[in-house]
Amino acid sequence: MKSEGSGTKTRLWILAGVVLSLAVLAVCGRLLVSLAFSNAGMVALLGELQDGARQVRLDASALFGQAMRWDARNPAAHRGLAWVNWLDGASATAGAEWRVGGVTPQDFIPSGSWALSQGDADEALAWYERAIAVQPELGDAYYLAGSLCEATRRWDEALSLYDEALSKGTFADAELLDKARTHRLALIRGQCSRGATTAEEAEDILAWCARAAADSPEVGDAYYYAARARWFLGSQEEALTLLEQALAQPAFSDSHIEISAHLTKADILRVLERFEEAVSEYEWVVAHDSDRYWAYMGLGMSWWQGYGNADRAEEALNEAAALEPGWQYAYHWLGDIYSSTGRRDMALDMYEKVLEIDPENEKAKEQVTALQGESP
Repeated sequence: MKSEGSGTKTRLWILAGVVLSLAVLAVCGRLLVSLAFSNAGMVALLGELQDGARQVRLDASALFGQAMRWDARNPAAHRGLAWVNWLDGASATAGAEWRVGGVTPQDFIPSGSWALSQGDADEALAWYERAIAVQPELGDAYYLAGSLCEATRRWDEALSLYDEALSKGTFADAELLDKARTHRLALIRGQCSRGATTAEEAEDILAWCARAAADSPEVGDAYYYAARARWFLGSQEEALTLLEQALAQPAFSDSHIEISAHLTKADILRVLERFEEAVSEYEWVVAHDSDRYWAYMGLGMSWWQGYGNADRAEEALNEAAALEPGWQYAYHWLGDIYSSTGRRDMALDMYEKVLEIDPENEKAKEQVTALQGESP
């Protein structure tokens, strides 16, 4: 009995082993079949990447589907299907498949950095966009894509990406959070502070200034830069209102910007022939920054144009000439004042100085000829 029982138990163990082996073989077989389909799909997908044939991409998708029927967890199949979806423009679906396939943003970000080092900005941006698709709640790739767009002068895209990065609040690389804040601020300030050369540029600057003012309404910079753009567009009164708004704010990012705001206000007031207010603003500027050539120029012009006060005008214009002896403008105004007040030789000296700096200055040539024709 004992011998017969042992034999039965042995046979059962053998049978269990056979069943287990068959099960293992079956599982391995399914895995191998799945792997074969996913490999075939990748080969087909590589062909599509080379010749761009839509049908090849469909064939690859079908092969990846077969692979997942044999093994639903096949990571290669999911990664391959992600690429198919990406090429079809379904970035969200691609991201989901990449995640199932074990892909992280860090699998794509280095490829973007490498492409950028090779000078291929478009390819780098595509890699960062793939990283965003994989983990859209992470800020790193948004910042990197924004930095790339800024470097390639795609300002609006850069700002949008920086905003997205900061809205996420989570970064794998904590240093990128500070960089995103710094770059966003620098981008907006840089766009606001541009000098307009066309009406279109001026309107664009105004849009950036509106963003800056919305971000930091208590800082005067945005209103000042908007005023410059308005003045370029010919809206002097609107520019003046913006300057008053700028100067009413408790702070500027830099004291030089505050001084420039006063100087611009003075220039507009002079153009509007509000000379008393203009003189007051110019005097404020030179009291706070004695190296401002154009403040002395404006002060001198205001004293002469508004009051006919030659002494005060000459004093200011001589200060300007001392600051920038290689610039012609103060000499020209001094020449006009000397000529108007009967000081022929002094006027002639000033116009000749202008011609030393600018030999083609037609007005100075005319004045010299006229003065030389006068009796001493």
